[in-house]
Amino acid sequence: MTTRKSGFNWYVLEFCSARTARVFSHLERLGVTFWCPLTCSHYRRSDKNCFRRKEVPLFPGYVFIKIDFNKTHSTTVTSVPWVKSFVSFGGEPVPVCEEIILGLRRRETNYWGEYSPIRGIPHELAEILLENNPMKRSFLFFKYLSNTQNR
Repeated sequence: MTTRKSGFNWYVLEFCSARTARVFSHLERLGVTFWCPLTCSHYRRSDKNCFRRKEVPLFPGYVFIKIDFNKTHSTTVTSVPWVKSFVSFGGEPVPVCEEIILGLRRRETNYWGEYSPIRGIPHELAEILLENNPMKRSFLFFKYLSNTQNR
């Protein structure tokens, strides 16, 4: 069983990715701090021989939220429409350490898809961020989270 530090911690919340905007507006109304890391995706236009850029979630269907479970009960967040659950190991939501959040924030892209240089993050996390398949990237990230909890 993991022990939570008192105060605000980051957690991963799973939601229906087709309802991203609505989930985010509900979280704003609750006054919860949340963050969804984005990456730049390129896709071919059907009418021309060129590509378009689009910002998409790095982990589709997941959002990081900063919450204090001593002040806000977890069911307050999970009762939001289209929210599924907190990512949990052993039935308890897993806190994400601040270093992982800072590492992911360093990877944010600008509009043109140019990544900020990644420095000072663990090699395992950098490998996850380089994965192109979003579902595999999510799986590898949760495996990494599980391993950091066991240390």
